Amino acid sequence: KKVHSLFKEGKTAIIQGVGMPSPNLSHFRAMDIIETGSSSNQVLTKGWVIRALEQEKRNYELNGIVLGNPHLGPLQGDNLKSLSLKNLKFFQRSTKKLQDIKLKELSNFAKENEALRHILNVEKSIQMSSQKVGDMAMEKMEIQGKNFPLKHQIQTALTLIKKNPTLPVLVLSLPGFDTHRTQLGKHNFLLKGLDKGIEALSDGLKKLGEWDSSLILTYSEFGRRVQENESLGTDHGTANVFFALGGKVKGGVYGKGPSLGNLEEGNLIYTTDYRSVYESIHKNWFKFKKISFQKKELLFV
Repeated sequence: KKVHSLFKEGKTAIIQGVGMPSPNLSHFRAMDIIETGSSSNQVLTKGWVIRALEQEKRNYELNGIVLGNPHLGPLQGDNLKSLSLKNLKFFQRSTKKLQDIKLKELSNFAKENEALRHILNVEKSIQMSSQKVGDMAMEKMEIQGKNFPLKHQIQTALTLIKKNPTLPVLVLSLPGFDTHRTQLGKHNFLLKGLDKGIEALSDGLKKLGEWDSSLILTYSEFGRRVQENESLGTDHGTANVFFALGGKVKGGVYGKGPSLGNLEEGNLIYTTDYRSVYESIHKNWFKFKKISFQKKELLFV
């Protein structure tokens, strides 16, 4: 409902047929590919957001925060400036003990010990991150209505944005879409939850005056197979749909819809390289100049 209303307002872009050459249908490998911005036969160690920030020499106190998932995804890298939070209070309790560590005394021993130097650098980074997050948990953004799958993550995200509007990236996770069995009811529940989450997030951003300066992008590692299986579900597929939403989004339908009459081993053939979505975000949203996936950009922002 909310996504549809935002689409009618011209604030939702629907990107069709998103996929990649030589798709990989393993959850772990496909997610690794799509979150690093790599080719199917390429292994990268840094997320597509972190690589861009480093190449552009954008210096933020924190590059981003991941909620609801211990894996940093597009924020993975070795810069120690990305955080994964279960919740704010948990993070603050977990790092409180480190505040009593006498780092200066240990530093004297670390001069001759490379491993200890690394441990101290990590501990210092964690302490600094805790200070940056600060007392954000003390001033929560309230979300009205009943519980829904993304409610806690969105409440935390809005709290973080309220206290630190320059934070460049937040990643939220909604699991459960691997619907191999009884897909109809599960999909209905999950999509309603996603729609409710987008409603809460967009309303919260508007209250904060950040709707026009925010871009919401949905993504997944792959789509679903066309034909239903014997368990009334669908198996791992290829071409997918991404949604981009925000006050500055140029709404509409982008990309060519995959053909049901032209399948490859029962799967849709992708029509939009997923890296063209990133290309558009890099160039037209973040205004990056150096990094390029050399894919035709989509003008949804």
